[in-house]
Amino acid sequence: MLRADLLKDPLTQVVFIHHYLQLCFQDAGFSFYNPVELIAEYSNFLQGEPGFADALVGLIDQEVARVVGEPSLTIEFKNGVILKVAEDGEGPEAWEYYALSGESIVEQNT
Repeated sequence: MLRADLLKDPLTQVVFIHHYLQLCFQDAGFSFYNPVELIAEYSNFLQGEPGFADALVGLIDQEVARVVGEPSLTIEFKNGVILKVAEDGEGPEAWEYYALSGESIVEQNT
């Protein structure tokens, strides 16, 4: 179950690793194995499309307003940009949350 307080710190780092990406929030982070979409007021970017990486990196220092886990993971930043993880992917896992405290949540693809 996702809690509203999972991400207290602003986004500090974006890491692109082969076919997936990671977002780091100081003491916690997410790995996204399913495709990701960024939804902004005037434009949307799908992972792999031109402008996606710049838009995602542009979120560094932004704070998270809320995190929703159903039906798919959605992270809404305080500046209004929404990161949405696709509900389907090729691997067994859709995404993973991890924290330095040892807490971990792994969402499986169905």
